Amino acid sequence: MSDKVTEKLVDYNGIRSHVIIPENPSTLAFIFSGFDMKPSDDLMQNLRRGAMERGAATVLPDMTGVKLNEADPENVFSNFKDAVNSVVEGYYADYDIYKPEQFEIIAHSAGGAGALMAAPNHNLSQLTLLDPTLAGKECPEGIDCPTNFILSSMRSYRRVGKQRHSELSQYNPNTQLILLDSDSKDRDTAHNFREFMPEVKALIRDNAPQADAQPQAQSTPTNPNDSPESSL
Repeated sequence: MSDKVTEKLVDYNGIRSHVIIPENPSTLAFIFSGFDMKPSDDLMQNLRRGAMERGAATVLPDMTGVKLNEADPENVFSNFKDAVNSVVEGYYADYDIYKPEQFEIIAHSAGGAGALMAAPNHNLSQLTLLDPTLAGKECPEGIDCPTNFILSSMRSYRRVGKQRHSELSQYNPNTQLILLDSDSKDRDTAHNFREFMPEVKALIRDNAPQADAQPQAQSTPTNPNDSPESSL
């Protein structure tokens, strides 16, 4: 990655976002946090570093102002879907900035729920979800990009993640399930991947969107791993 970068703080439809664009970006990655997690959190910074190490331009919004939709329990994470759409639309409406036809989303927890719901509305090169929370009764249809589920050992999040992976893989073969096993039962340690920062960064760095690795390829991408499930 070149040392020359464009960096700015900008408001995208009411959500403060930190944009970093290298001189010759390989792709564009939006990185969305879960409920009440700051952009400065170690997890968010490691996700960004992993993407930047493969030359991606990155957009890291401050999602701390996004609240749960408690008035509608069946759509409790709908505000996160709206936030994902708002940031993406705000970025693509920005003046004189890197705008590839496709982009990727990397999202954690409630941000993952919002990204999953918003994904069918966008032309994604890749979707990576870390411990996504439950969004709707079923996985939304229309997600045809390579999708990675990175799950902690916390039972509730692993159950939801496996369920969504199973539902999505029924119509999208380009899915990958990665399980990070820990003995910790502490939510902050396990769900926020405190024990697995190097591993998480490496997964983001090494799982580059296939469109980047093979820009001229026209065939349907295939799963980069032979096995649909792997554990670390």
